[in-house]
Amino acid sequence: MASIVESCWLTKNNSAAAQEKCITRLILYHLCVNLPVMIASYPVFRFMGMRSSLPLPSWKVISTQILFYFILEDFVFYWGHRTLHTKWLYKHVHNVHHEYATPFGLTSEYAHPAEILFLGFATIVGPAITGPHLLTLWLWMVLRVLETVEAHSGYHFPWSPSNFLPLYGGADFHDYHHRLLYTKSGNYSSTFVYMDRLSDRLMKSPCLVIRLGIQYSWSPKFQDIRHRQGIQKTEGIKEQWRRELRQANIGESG
Repeated sequence: MASIVESCWLTKNNSAAAQEKCITRLILYHLCVNLPVMIASYPVFRFMGMRSSLPLPSWKVISTQILFYFILEDFVFYWGHRTLHTKWLYKHVHNVHHEYATPFGLTSEYAHPAEILFLGFATIVGPAITGPHLLTLWLWMVLRVLETVEAHSGYHFPWSPSNFLPLYGGADFHDYHHRLLYTKSGNYSSTFVYMDRLSDRLMKSPCLVIRLGIQYSWSPKFQDIRHRQGIQKTEGIKEQWRRELRQANIGESG
């Protein structure tokens, strides 16, 4: 138990075997889970009014719909993600995604098949109820994938959206989520942080929205940054991690 805690806190790199495992699982999930869902959902989108013919929608319509999708997705994703951090669901479902305490881009879609379906609903609910043009749907999917890959990358680039959008979470927001205990993590939102801040005010739940205050720290990993700045309380958190993992009986992969 101690060794897994030490490794999660003292390194930001993942082994070649861990990366190979992630890629292999992703190929399997995309072929056996995502592809059937895409095929099955197409009639639903068509029924709700999705079209693929000319004329193309204006950029005003496209941007308005995509903004609505981001806001709605954040709301639905927050509650779904928070639910997955309850004891039973974390142990049996969401724990798969948290196998990587130091995530990299591809781990954004590394999850239990049940979680892919559960949280995937947050991504498709907006387009499903508005019936957008196929171009808008594709653009939304591309932006959503790029956002989640960036959030799991572990790097804060000079061009990261969190440098320009005040409520944007980004990599430092989600990287911190992966480093804390399942019951204490907070930072449940996917793109923007408004739901975490609202829950912190209204429900007194742990909102751990952080900003490292470093605009060009893309070269070193976040663990190194936190170590140099004295931000983390390593020993206390490691001991808390050990204690709660024993109480939850989750096992070393948690």
